[in-house]
Amino acid sequence: MHGGYTHASWLFTDRILKNLDSYDETSAYPYVLTTSMFPMTKFEKCNLTRFEDMLKNFAYLIRIKMIGVETKYYNNFISKSKCETIKGAKCDNGRVISCDYLIITITDVDFRLFKMTYDFDYEILESYSALYRYLPEQFINFILDKYVKKTKLKNVEGQEVQYNLEKGLFNSLYRNVRY
Repeated sequence: MHGGYTHASWLFTDRILKNLDSYDETSAYPYVLTTSMFPMTKFEKCNLTRFEDMLKNFAYLIRIKMIGVETKYYNNFISKSKCETIKGAKCDNGRVISCDYLIITITDVDFRLFKMTYDFDYEILESYSALYRYLPEQFINFILDKYVKKTKLKNVEGQEVQYNLEKGLFNSLYRNVRY
């Protein structure tokens, strides 16, 4: 698992930048929980050999050897610390810019991101698949209920403690999902 992409760009390290802007995407994780599909069956070994053979209704766990890895952009997403093996690596704060080859276990989501942001050849060493499904309706309704409660209390004078309690419960929903 890894979180959002939040580290200094190697292009601007040790420099002070002015007149910058940022934004926070409110409640993104609960939104994804209620609108996206997740692996909902046991992962079973499969014989995936090509990216193009991945089916949209299946989630994949893939142990892959990536060869001649070269980033296409200034943002780099492969974490060196997640690599089982890596040779000839050039990194930016622990993220791979390029390398001769690496071996890493990734998901289908990672594979799609890496195909968009890196050039590389690959060999799939091992693969597993599970069916994608929406989370149970009862859990989705629980998430929506927590969102409504938190939102109704936001900026209400005298309800700061209750708001923070509801916000804490809402923001910790991911910890209650069993993997």
